[in-house]
Amino acid sequence: MLLSATNSVDSSYFQQHLEVDDISSQALEWDDLEDVLHQRIAYSPILATIGGSVQAGIFLSQAYYWTERTKNPDGWFYKTKDDWFDETKLTRRQLDTVVERLVQKGLISTKYDGTRHTLYYRLNKDVVTDAVARH
Repeated sequence: MLLSATNSVDSSYFQQHLEVDDISSQALEWDDLEDVLHQRIAYSPILATIGGSVQAGIFLSQAYYWTERTKNPDGWFYKTKDDWFDETKLTRRQLDTVVERLVQKGLISTKYDGTRHTLYYRLNKDVVTDAVARH
């Protein structure tokens, strides 16, 4: 297997959601990595600093990406937990912890639409900008 998770609780989630071919039986050359590593996310270490962890930095970096692309004038966007996992490999538990801490720090806001069963996210732009400026 390509990935071996150290946390047994998270490892089952990884195994259920990873869509990686079993490359152990295939020859993989350096030049082939471009095809394997095609999906990348931008990561800004300063967002990890203001968020309090690398996981928070990954989340904030991806939230920044989607904030710049949302059509909502107030900056709200939605992602399912599976979407977050596919994009960042943050497990549900990691995501819940990161989101809770970022809400407490005032860096993001969330709102739940019960009729659509959808959780929306928004970067609090002024708070994020001030936190980045202080670091």
